[in-house]
Amino acid sequence: MRRWVGSIAVCAMAIAGVAASAPSARGAAGAARAPGTAKAPAGTGIGSAAAMSNPKCNATIGPYGRWNNDRVGTGPVCVIPWPAGKDNGGATAQGVTKDAITVVAIVPTAQQLAAQTSAGGSPPVDRATGKTGTMQNALRDLLTAATHTYEGYGRTVDLQIVESTGTDEAAQRADAVAVLAKKPFAVIDATPVGLDAFEAAIASAHVPVNGYAGTVTKSLKQAPYRWGQSDAQASAINAAEFAGKQLVGGSAQWAGDTSLQKQKRAFGTIYADATIDLDAFSAQLAKYKGKVVEALPYTSNGSTLGDSVTAQEAAPTIVAKLKSAGVTTVFLFTDVAMTSAVLKQATQQEYRPEWVITAYQYQDLSILSRNYDPDQWAHAFGISNLYPYVASAGGQNSSNDAFAWFWGPNNGTYSVQGGSWIAWLMTGVHAAGPNLTPKTFQQGLFALPAAGGAASSNPAAFQTGYGKTVGLPYDEYMALGTDFAPVWFDAKTDSFSQILGTKGTGTTWYLDGAKRYHAGQWPTKPFAFFDASASINQFDTPPVPLTASVPCVECPSSGSSVRPAAG
Repeated sequence: MRRWVGSIAVCAMAIAGVAASAPSARGAAGAARAPGTAKAPAGTGIGSAAAMSNPKCNATIGPYGRWNNDRVGTGPVCVIPWPAGKDNGGATAQGVTKDAITVVAIVPTAQQLAAQTSAGGSPPVDRATGKTGTMQNALRDLLTAATHTYEGYGRTVDLQIVESTGTDEAAQRADAVAVLAKKPFAVIDATPVGLDAFEAAIASAHVPVNGYAGTVTKSLKQAPYRWGQSDAQASAINAAEFAGKQLVGGSAQWAGDTSLQKQKRAFGTIYADATIDLDAFSAQLAKYKGKVVEALPYTSNGSTLGDSVTAQEAAPTIVAKLKSAGVTTVFLFTDVAMTSAVLKQATQQEYRPEWVITAYQYQDLSILSRNYDPDQWAHAFGISNLYPYVASAGGQNSSNDAFAWFWGPNNGTYSVQGGSWIAWLMTGVHAAGPNLTPKTFQQGLFALPAAGGAASSNPAAFQTGYGKTVGLPYDEYMALGTDFAPVWFDAKTDSFSQILGTKGTGTTWYLDGAKRYHAGQWPTKPFAFFDASASINQFDTPPVPLTASVPCVECPSSGSSVRPAAG
């Protein structure tokens, strides 16, 4: 379910890649590489004078310039011109010829899509009818639109579709065999829950794969073949740095119990044992002389909503241990069910500590957190990967806008999730250059500077970046979840929820104009938590002005004969 709720947030990654970076002065040949970036693959010219002088390039946007998409500079990083007929090396890897790149997508069945819809997810939409569409049509339409924007070095993507036969391990492994028989260059797991055994088998065959089952641990173990969508471990690394610079050594002044407010903070954690590397969290906290006195794991089903039965069974013991250990401040690496159960149980046991929001599993999404025990959650603060609702965004940084720019209104099948997978694929091809291999695909993505959010000083966008570009102590293979803003919760104020814009009682307030940070950037100056005068809970207008729109030449929206998959 994190995958389904989280997929809504992926709209920050447009089909043209990521939101444009802030202007930067140097990008010509011989200039220093952008922070954290790898050397660009040969043949791309990324950062060179030739790439920056490409007629498609806006050289003032970001350290390496950017092409246009629906707006100026919202396309991919600038590469050298590639004239038709130029030698691209031909068959550089499995699934690659001089003309085509074979990519296979495993797509959900109608039943899996129905389950996604009933659980509150966002299935593909046929924009001509307004009804649920198919993922295969969405992927094809998104790919057609993206091909208009990215450099393929003389190759186009041959997208082949395989329908999932089931989520049990045997079905996943059989599907992996069928997919690998097609000898693809890359694979997209487009199922809404992620097929872990399937993705692991594809990566083991040294074929790049991207799906919702990916995690940091799995990606590093199967590098450079395993890619994913959201980095839960980044919340632990950033929460530890935030706590080290803001909370360690202080009193628990925001606890609900007045007796705890006078005590020096004693930290405890509740964490999903299969997702969060607590040792890494503890090591990061120790750099600031912080220590966890009580660490309590639980078994998660991996979803945003979690398992309410398991949570209710585990919560009484968890709360009793925290209270007995004298914990004043609890870090919540918990899904919605566990967060809710723990807060309810804390009230029953008359335990009212500080609750630290870690951004894990969208626990801070207002539309969900409004259902928590309001007296307990009124003492919740910490970090959020989400950004405030933008009242008049007009689709700012929206992949749907770029999609409509190409296809025109009410045309094509659109999927937020599909847009993120196509962005990964086409950005990687664009940045890999003519010598396309799994290694240059990785190198190309690692060579791109982080953009959006903290990387671009944009408080209404997510940061996205790979490799060492997002401040983390490991190579990043996840698209999102790497930058955060300081927040606190107010259970009494009516407002719009982040992302969805749903209005209700209860709001997440953002400090310092919702400024975003990534690891290594957190300040030591104390944040003014629980001070509405120093906080915002929405943007009335986009905080970063949109760049100028550009015409879509030879697109369906301007009269071309290209038709969508469902047309």
